[in-house]
Amino acid sequence: MEDILSYNKAKDRAKAYEKWVLIADYCKKIKDFNDLIAIFSAFNHYVITGLKLTLKEVKSKTNSILNKLRSFCRVEGNYKKI
Repeated sequence: MEDILSYNKAKDRAKAYEKWVLIADYCKKIKDFNDLIAIFSAFNHYVITGLKLTLKEVKSKTNSILNKLRSFCRVEGNYKKI
């Protein structure tokens, strides 16, 4: 997630964040679960979750995609999804 952190402005970081959410969603669509989990775990890193101003700039559509990915990537009961 160095890509997100490389920008100084919150709006630029939000655009990079949104790009990575779309990449993660694409990984799910093509069933590339290893990269999906890697990207998703980076979103849960304390450095990324601490970017409060950046997260306020993220579009609601992006947040809804991320919430769907969050429920898909849950560890609990993951054997039931196959």
